Amino acid sequence: MKPSLASLISILILPSIVFAADPVLLKNVSGTVELKAGEQAAWTQALPGASVPSGSQVRTGADGRAELKFKNKTSVWLKPSTNVALEQQGAKHNRIILANGSMKLRVPHLGFREKFEVRTPVAVASVRGTVFTVDDRNLQTLFGDVKMAFDDGRKLDVPQGTGFNGEKVSLLSRIEEEIGLENWAPGIADDQRRRELQEFVNNRQQIRDFAHDALARNNEVIASLAAAVKQNDFAAGRTLTDVHGNLVRVEQVLDRPNPSTIQVTNVTLRTSYNFTSGRYSYHGTPDSRIDALIGKAVFNENLPTQISDFPGFFSSNKDSVKIDYADLIAVNMSDPNHIATVAFLGERGNLDPRNLGYTDDIVSNLYVGNLNGREELSTLSKANAVSFGLTGYQENKLAKSNYGNGSNGQLYSFAEKPFTKLPNTQTWTNGTGASNIWVCTENYVINNSGGIRNVSDYTSSGINVSDLLGNSAAESVVFVKGEKRIGNGLAPDNANDILGTNIDLVIIPDLFYAVAKTLATSADVFNTTH
Repeated sequence: MKPSLASLISILILPSIVFAADPVLLKNVSGTVELKAGEQAAWTQALPGASVPSGSQVRTGADGRAELKFKNKTSVWLKPSTNVALEQQGAKHNRIILANGSMKLRVPHLGFREKFEVRTPVAVASVRGTVFTVDDRNLQTLFGDVKMAFDDGRKLDVPQGTGFNGEKVSLLSRIEEEIGLENWAPGIADDQRRRELQEFVNNRQQIRDFAHDALARNNEVIASLAAAVKQNDFAAGRTLTDVHGNLVRVEQVLDRPNPSTIQVTNVTLRTSYNFTSGRYSYHGTPDSRIDALIGKAVFNENLPTQISDFPGFFSSNKDSVKIDYADLIAVNMSDPNHIATVAFLGERGNLDPRNLGYTDDIVSNLYVGNLNGREELSTLSKANAVSFGLTGYQENKLAKSNYGNGSNGQLYSFAEKPFTKLPNTQTWTNGTGASNIWVCTENYVINNSGGIRNVSDYTSSGINVSDLLGNSAAESVVFVKGEKRIGNGLAPDNANDILGTNIDLVIIPDLFYAVAKTLATSADVFNTTH
């Protein structure tokens, strides 16, 4: 059935990559894949690398699969028995018509006024940096958000993790999600398509279950933030592009595991990882990955159930309420059996490195290594870190740290900090001896297109804080490097990754901004040593 103009899936994606009027390429094919180079042309067997000019059609047989690659790095995968037509209309406008079959699209953020359109017999949709699948009747959103419009005036939103089945929007089933996320590339055996996917899906589902359980336990806590959740979309997170150009989905959860504990989890999900070289070298894989930052504070007293009651509680009890334990844990959990971990774990009453005496403040040590599973991650603490296989470190005062910033107001910085192993007792020493590792970080403030922000973006007059924060994120890339000697000094060995990978975190301010507005009146209390 030939689709009408009103049944157009219109993908309008902003901001940064510009279309060039170059032909689409058949990047890869397998089985029967035919190309028709124009309305009057004959069908011919398609070959990898063939150009697909405007007005062409591509169809796959019952055993055929194909991958189309656009100049702006959009990828389109065609399943067997699929027929599409390409209508390119200039440097800023591409259009695909899906006549029948199934296809999967991964579309990056595009430049201003650029369009990437897909027609189907069903509806009209618009998205912003999205991975989704579509056939004659159904649409499933795996990353990002799709807004659909129909001939009768109806409009539907199909956010990440949901699908439209021709009648309504509902959560994707486990099977639907697995089919969408599996590898659709041509030339792969069916039993291989899900092999790399399974743990990725399991991790995603665990995050969803974690968020669902947290909300169920803490309805009263979350109620005070409900309006902000709807306005700022921080409960569902945000889809954006990182500084390397990868499509990223960020999920945030505010959790109360028990009455005395506050925990914030920021999860960064990527379907693929292409690393743009910065100061430090990356030696890991380009595969899909999950990185997370977990911040936890355990107080010596139970906290109020509702966050809105926090200001009065801390103001009334500022001399008695203290944090007993504070953890900041960064992980790359792409391999669920070897979770790369960099954790600052602290407790009150530890030895103070300034005078080697006990202190009433929180003193943290660094723990580095690979945890053996998500169970260890969920129960990690300073008391069990060594038994879980992590190594404890303290800052090496004898080796020189190194820092640097971006130029001309660019919000970029790097840091190289040396650490030496703790003794078996895990207590602080005076830092003598050579450093064993260097923790190196590249830090950026970026916009939703992955561009690096400038100080002037935040100092100009007439700034709308909410809009600016909604188009801002922090990206911190953490490396744990070995050590080498340069002359009489010590420096990180860029070729030696202790963890075998990096930890690449994208952190959005949405949740923190909403909480800050709720707790604004207690800011002076939170700035105390307690």
